[in-house]
Amino acid sequence: MSKYKVDLYYIGYITHEVEADSPSGAIQKARDVQDRVYNERSGPMAYQPILETLDPWHNADEAEEISEGRK
Repeated sequence: MSKYKVDLYYIGYITHEVEADSPSGAIQKARDVQDRVYNERSGPMAYQPILETLDPWHNADEAEEISEGRK
């Protein structure tokens, strides 16, 4: 697994560092982490944006490999 820096776009960029096998896997892992943060704050309800501009914009999400893992 390699380590990736992932920028997720909501109303601005939110950066996470995660370990994954691929850039797309890193983006999904970071989205899961971000969704968990919102769900913990709002209890059992799923994250629901108040304003449409707060919706995630997945086309802007990026992952950059920052270290290569062990094979």
